[in-house]
Amino acid sequence: MHLGDTIMNRTIKKLNYQNRFVDAFIVFGSWMFAYYLRFVLKLGGQSSDILLSKYLGYGLLITIVSIIAFKNMKIYQTTNFDSAAKEIAGVIKACFVAFFIFLALSFFSSHDRLSRVLLGVYFGTSTVLLVFVKLYFRIFFLKLPMK
Repeated sequence: MHLGDTIMNRTIKKLNYQNRFVDAFIVFGSWMFAYYLRFVLKLGGQSSDILLSKYLGYGLLITIVSIIAFKNMKIYQTTNFDSAAKEIAGVIKACFVAFFIFLALSFFSSHDRLSRVLLGVYFGTSTVLLVFVKLYFRIFFLKLPMK
């Protein structure tokens, strides 16, 4: 292994961790944005007396589930670049998987119902933002000098 390969591997590994951090921020931020729209601005009907702390817990759960699902579905893999359409489809598929795992976990962990408006806003916002970030990191990775 050459010194250039080692530096390149470290750079890619660092960027992958940065990508995961950004993804976690997007997932949690989208969840809180959806909470704000639904319960503070009262989008979709009357507000309820749902505690913020409960939804913070759900936000943490969906963030953890999403990052694990994204890693297991290999959206952080940079060794072979597929077409942009395949990568976008992979991100959307990973978002669906993470979302349905979260729904199953939240259904069995609590008898409270989650707002459908909140879930819809979260899913739409996070999926669109995650696709844009994936495209940004793809362009960034492609500009790295390869040996």
